[in-house]
Amino acid sequence: MENIERILDWMQEKKQLFLLYEIETKKLQVSEEEAIDQLQEALSVREELIGKINEIDKNIQEIFMQTQDGEVLKDVCQNRINYEETPIQYRPLYQVGQEIFQIIARIQQEDTFASTQMQDLMQKLQNRIKQNKQASRVSGYVKSMNYGSSSMNTGFLLNKKR
Repeated sequence: MENIERILDWMQEKKQLFLLYEIETKKLQVSEEEAIDQLQEALSVREELIGKINEIDKNIQEIFMQTQDGEVLKDVCQNRINYEETPIQYRPLYQVGQEIFQIIARIQQEDTFASTQMQDLMQKLQNRIKQNKQASRVSGYVKSMNYGSSSMNTGFLLNKKR
């Protein structure tokens, strides 16, 4: 029974981490260029959360390996068996596992949406870069023709030799 409680605690913590991951995923859904820092921060936090989740999975896996009915526990936690077939003492594990999978499903949907928005943002930024390159070419042309010079009396129309 102690192992079940330990696994349940780990799964509850894992669930909380996935909820935080979901929040960070929603932060990826930005449309403003100024939000690039927000994107980087959210991606960094998500990476950190995945590291913690992986550590929890290792701890849970160790309990599975040390427990006589570890394979059954693993199947219960991963919802590989029907709820009705789940032993009553393991049903809290099944329920938390179900909650985790629901969060993961939402994250996958949000990830798809965020990815689309990031691609749109990237396209907008690329278009702006192209526009800036064209503006630079015009600026370079103007400078090469001596138009817009800082000295007002060096322009063609103001040339005193004329």
